[in-house]
Amino acid sequence: MIRALLTAIAVVAISSQLFAQEKNQVEATYAYALQLYEQQQTKATASEFEKVIALNPRHKDAMYNLAVINFDLGNKDKAIELLQACVRMRDRDAANLLKEQLQEKIAFADTMHFEDMDVVPKVVLSSVPEDILNGKGLNKTLEKSILSELKKSKVLRKQFRAGTTLLPLSLYFGKDGKLDAEIVGPKRNAAAQQEITEAFNRAVQIVPGKHEGKEVVVWGLTLPVTM
Repeated sequence: MIRALLTAIAVVAISSQLFAQEKNQVEATYAYALQLYEQQQTKATASEFEKVIALNPRHKDAMYNLAVINFDLGNKDKAIELLQACVRMRDRDAANLLKEQLQEKIAFADTMHFEDMDVVPKVVLSSVPEDILNGKGLNKTLEKSILSELKKSKVLRKQFRAGTTLLPLSLYFGKDGKLDAEIVGPKRNAAAQQEITEAFNRAVQIVPGKHEGKEVVVWGLTLPVTM
């Protein structure tokens, strides 16, 4: 199914005026492509999506739509190539389409989603590697270790009122054996982020995840923390 929703435009411009002009050009070209698609002008639609991608190589919606069109036209290899590029930009719809409908394995990348791994990371607890997930959620021992380290931070206690602030944290399992996390949402600031990184690094050691025999950074799990 073709996507109609515009993504954010990530264009580095010399001036705000140039940025606005280029953004408007991308949006106008994308809208025109959707109009052509509704008119069933498939090849013309593909051409317009290609123009969007040339203007903004990180426009996931244009890339995804172009992949769908290529697949419908019988260009499966090109469709897969485009979908793999979407996956590298963290497009989960593209990943699911590849795995579930096209029966294609997600290609190796330096950073990959938890669900796409050949070998998922493990956490080392009492010198023994254990699964990251336990039942329906995060390994409880791992979670307790993280919360214990976070609550030791005077900076975090000062910035966030105890028991009243919910911090959603996006977890990253590094290739260096360290666990890290990023604050998701408007509560993020440099000082708090630094404290969280240091606390997570201290909390546990991990065994890195692997894909196609190579270690990767793994994302895709979140931990909501009440400070």
